[in-house]
Amino acid sequence: PARPRRAPRRERSPRETRARLLAWSMVVAPLVAVVLFGIMIAGERGKEQVDRKPSEGGGPTELVSVASATSFDPKPGGDGEEHEVEAANAIDDDPDSSWTTEGYDLDNFNGTKPGAGLILDLGAPRDVRDVAILTDLPNWRVEVRSATTPATTLAGWKQRSKVVSVRGGQRIAVDMHGHPARYILLWVTKLALDPDDANKSRARIDGVRVFATKGDGSGAPGSTVATVG
Repeated sequence: PARPRRAPRRERSPRETRARLLAWSMVVAPLVAVVLFGIMIAGERGKEQVDRKPSEGGGPTELVSVASATSFDPKPGGDGEEHEVEAANAIDDDPDSSWTTEGYDLDNFNGTKPGAGLILDLGAPRDVRDVAILTDLPNWRVEVRSATTPATTLAGWKQRSKVVSVRGGQRIAVDMHGHPARYILLWVTKLALDPDDANKSRARIDGVRVFATKGDGSGAPGSTVATVG
């Protein structure tokens, strides 16, 4: 017997095609939104975990207050300050305000000086174990130094960490070698190209957290002030 002939395929009109595409978009778009939202939440939680990861070894730490911040731009090459009017922005609990270095044509401060930095006054000597820096301008380099009094030359500050390339929310391990200090220096040794300012390099600090040995007997306030928004 002869096979029945298949009915010819009807071509859809442009209106029908648009209607089908709209129907599919109404189903797919919410699913995509849910997936993207999940990725964003996971990313934020991951950042928070990195930011709050306990210091390894030496017992528990606590977040300590920062009494004040001042810029540091010593000789040779420096003029004594580096955007001093912005220094307090690094500890004001507002991530939308920041302290920055001046803008330089090269990432090595134009070869005129070894670096610049920010001094944090903790109010009393603390056994600092970690320093976290919040920035939206990553990849500049910094090291942590300390002093019992705010020295005017770099030689008066003891290096307490390795030189690290800064990422937002990163915690920098600090070793005070059993010598608590009241003053911490964030010493910037290399700058990053600022995409918001063509052909200028700088470092930017939107916020700082300082973690010290818990109950180290310094008499300083405990974990009462979160200096990063």
